[in-house]
Amino acid sequence: MTEQLPGRYVNNRYQLRRLIGRGGMGEVFLAYDRLMQEAVALKRVMLPHGESDLTVPGIDNRLALAMEFQTLGSLRHPNIISVLDYGFDDEEGQPFFTMELLHQPRNIIEAGRDMDVSAKLDHILQLLQALVYLHRRGIIHRDLKPDNVLVVDGQVKVLDFGLAVQRGLATEPPVAGTLAYMAPELLQETPATQASDLYAFGMIAIELLAGEHPFDTHNVANLIQDIYTRIPDLSGLDIRRKLAQLLKGLVAKSLAERHSDATRVLTLYAQAAGVALRESDATRESFLQAARFIGRQHELNDLLEGLDALTEGEGAVVLVGGESGVGKSRLLDEVRMHAMVRGMRVARGQSMQDGGSLYHAWRPIIQRLVLFTPVLAEETAVLKVLVPDIERLLSVPDLPAMGRQSALDQLPAVLEALLRRQTQPLVIFLEDLHWARESVDLLTRVYQGIRQLPVMLIASFRNDEAPDLPSVLPHAHLIELKRLEADEIGELCHSMLGDRVTNQEAVIDLLERESEGNVFFIVEVVRALAEETGRLDLIGTQTLPPTVFARGMKTIIERRLARVPLRDRPLLQIAAVVGRYLDLDVLTYLEPDVDLLHWLTVCSDAAVLDVNEGRWRFAHDKLRGGLFDRIDDEQRLVLHRRVALAIETVYGIVPEQYKRLAYHWGMAGDLEKEAYYASLAAEQMVQAGLNLEAKALYEQALRAITALPQTRERRLQLIDWATRRAEVSFYHPDDSIPEMLDHAMQAAQEVSDVIAVMKVLSAYGTYYYMVGQVNAARDVVTRCLALGHEYGIDRDQTLLDYMMRPYGTLGRTQILSGEFEESIEALDQSIAMGQATQQYHVVSSNLMWKAVSQYMTGNRQQSLQIADRAMQLANVIAHPSQIAGNLSVLAFLDAITGYTEQTEQRATLALEICQKTADVHPQYIARASMGRVYMLLGQERRAAHEFEIALKLAFEKQVYTTVPMFQAWHAETIASSGDWQRAVRLAENALQLAQKTHQRLSEAEVRRALGCIYAEAGMNVMEWQRARTHIRQSIAMFQQMKALPLLANALFQLAQLSYEHDEIESAANAMTQARVLANELDMPWHKVQIAALQGTLGVSGQ
Repeated sequence: MTEQLPGRYVNNRYQLRRLIGRGGMGEVFLAYDRLMQEAVALKRVMLPHGESDLTVPGIDNRLALAMEFQTLGSLRHPNIISVLDYGFDDEEGQPFFTMELLHQPRNIIEAGRDMDVSAKLDHILQLLQALVYLHRRGIIHRDLKPDNVLVVDGQVKVLDFGLAVQRGLATEPPVAGTLAYMAPELLQETPATQASDLYAFGMIAIELLAGEHPFDTHNVANLIQDIYTRIPDLSGLDIRRKLAQLLKGLVAKSLAERHSDATRVLTLYAQAAGVALRESDATRESFLQAARFIGRQHELNDLLEGLDALTEGEGAVVLVGGESGVGKSRLLDEVRMHAMVRGMRVARGQSMQDGGSLYHAWRPIIQRLVLFTPVLAEETAVLKVLVPDIERLLSVPDLPAMGRQSALDQLPAVLEALLRRQTQPLVIFLEDLHWARESVDLLTRVYQGIRQLPVMLIASFRNDEAPDLPSVLPHAHLIELKRLEADEIGELCHSMLGDRVTNQEAVIDLLERESEGNVFFIVEVVRALAEETGRLDLIGTQTLPPTVFARGMKTIIERRLARVPLRDRPLLQIAAVVGRYLDLDVLTYLEPDVDLLHWLTVCSDAAVLDVNEGRWRFAHDKLRGGLFDRIDDEQRLVLHRRVALAIETVYGIVPEQYKRLAYHWGMAGDLEKEAYYASLAAEQMVQAGLNLEAKALYEQALRAITALPQTRERRLQLIDWATRRAEVSFYHPDDSIPEMLDHAMQAAQEVSDVIAVMKVLSAYGTYYYMVGQVNAARDVVTRCLALGHEYGIDRDQTLLDYMMRPYGTLGRTQILSGEFEESIEALDQSIAMGQATQQYHVVSSNLMWKAVSQYMTGNRQQSLQIADRAMQLANVIAHPSQIAGNLSVLAFLDAITGYTEQTEQRATLALEICQKTADVHPQYIARASMGRVYMLLGQERRAAHEFEIALKLAFEKQVYTTVPMFQAWHAETIASSGDWQRAVRLAENALQLAQKTHQRLSEAEVRRALGCIYAEAGMNVMEWQRARTHIRQSIAMFQQMKALPLLANALFQLAQLSYEHDEIESAANAMTQARVLANELDMPWHKVQIAALQGTLGVSGQ
């Protein structure tokens, strides 16, 4: 049967190419998997009309089917067809599953025609072992017949399992081909049992040995009569008498007389054939890995409630945390199955340890998304940066390449657009987020919108390795998995071992003692006990040892590896070096003569490897880590070098492999290549706005390059990477930067390179500015700019970058000094150079600071327009640090001009972004701005809380830009609470810091605050005179600087305090000046307060 099916798809992933089989229960197609790029067999299970509709009670049948599919998908036996994937058709709701495609198979009877008796007996043994395996998993085949037992290259493969739910829904009578292998009781509608499966096995064995079926299969009536009455004649078979007796017992008419235990039959068969058998590793693994879901019902119910809400369009982000081996993946597997049963789409990705490529965990998710989501042409070009073969997936012509930076900038917006286009519920699983900060970054950029979409994202992480992850996603729902309790350990033990185990209390006590409730170790203890006894059901019959793992993980690894043949272990070591997930292309390149499929099967049977979402991996990362630790240092160097060379050969030197190559070359001891690839990976992180990751990678590059003998080229590289590291530390300054830059300056002077010297001076300037040392910053950037002008660099378009940053730093230091007109000139220079060199994040930042200068000097409308341009540009390039920085500056402007609601909104947004970027400056500026607003609103406690957080962060990181101003505001809240002595001390400290760091703008604001605090201290003349002096000094400084919003506030407070001290004329004069400025600058809070004071003074508001 070869019916052609052009253009038909299942879930837009599987292209159905032709029909290759059809029965009463479904159809089997040759299909092409567009994601995995391989041919598969796809079976569509036919449910009666209506059962696929989620609006009818058929959902119970769907759940049962999904559970059976999940079980089939977990089967890993050399004689059973591998189920690769399963789900429900998006369009028709019909269930399906995919299997490995067998090439040129023959059914067992056809294959046996050319065999001798020993080969036939071997095929019967293989079939029986498969049946034992299935029955031990609780699976009854129900439709065992030659067409479902295929042979390829001498290997038996059992397929087309009859599903319990499917059988319950069947409406068609069995055909003659199936009747020939049906036990008599099945004709009377008795449910299928292991005994009926063994009957079918016996009939197949007899037919194979005899060369023909013992009954009349050409006439249905005669066939049915034979099934009930005829005893097969085995006298002519060339087999031992014991085997003939066994076969007769298998096909006995009476159910009571027939064999019903496949394991017992296997033992009898081995005796009859003279073969010694032990419980196979594969059989044992089937029980250990198929234990039912235990101990997580509360957490599962929590997640299922989320799925219920998702059907109503309410999205969510959920974090599932727990230690390694506690059962996170098992819980997610269970939720995945329930999601598919509800007709939801599912996408899954997993992070990699040690060198995964940028956004690695998101790649398979985006691959799936594009299969069922409309994608615009320009979005396709962006997504190509993560999915290089996207044109093939979407069947569109090759697209022109987009710049990598531009694509990364637009990626978050495109991902969010894809999520917004979902027309039915989507569940995304992200596993092992503790290994992928950049994947967390991409999530944080879109997760706020997820809650308003039909999207649920469930992410797992190790809470002992990434305890701060929940704080990065503060609105995510957190589920923490604890270790199993004693009763739950008992349930799990019963699930694996059943009721047959004797002395179960002692077994459970041993499991609890050895594992402490960690699921991974529970399974390992049971596995170890089974290996000692030879069979799972013999556990407890012998004296239990006091301990199983005297040497912990090392013992586990040794036990597992002992089951892998010696010839297969070298490749397993290479795989451990590669990582948790196997890179089959790299392994094939490294060991081209190894039969990879056979090797995978052997390692899977030993429970060292398994398959997840179609990808081979170590069954647990503890196994990979333990195996890796067994490799000696010298061999590790060799293996890492081989892997690195293989990656370069197989994939080429491409951005997706930079971080991976840096890791492997570093582990191989090649410092030159480690430094090279680490620097490339760092720059990739910079382009994605991931400053912390970039900082760590630049540090890796610097450590490597400084450990090598210094040449001119290496010194230039050191300078380049040190200054780049300083630049990304703009958002995360630390006290290691000066020493690092000192080394870089020494190297620059040694190579006598002007550009190198300018790079270092520029980086010094950035650092000094960020820590608030205004004069030091101004001094070094002035020297840098002078060098540039002297050597004509300002006229060379290719070298403008070395002038752009110093001009930007100069402009910002001038703002801190209150030189706003001068700062605008410097910032304009930097903006022009940034535009010329397309450094748009620099342009956006300097535009925002130019807006500050414009606002301070009274050009409010122009300032707002410039700020709007800065925000638009930051959003276009999707640079999170820049967006947060701009928002915090806007929040600061809103705070000092009295826009209370806008301040809170912008500061909150900035802080949400900073929770993932960990940027210092936007955090403390946003916090202080919120504190200022709470001061204006009379909420002193909330204000003090925000100031305390802001100042603690600033002092911990030793950054002092605008900090004296924030200290002064904090002191004012302390004074409001009545502790004016402490407030005076804090304000005096702030004044000293402002003068020490030459921050004149902050100094003026500190004097104003100090005046207000002295005024709060008492109503005596001396204190009032001191207060008035400070405030008037503040006003004079603001007037000189033309810092008009701060001047307006100082004048208003002078008016208030003058009125309270009966200096009415002075109060009226100050109030009039304050009113004019507040109106010109549109300062809403101040306008209200001034109006109230006017009424009190009886002064006209005209």
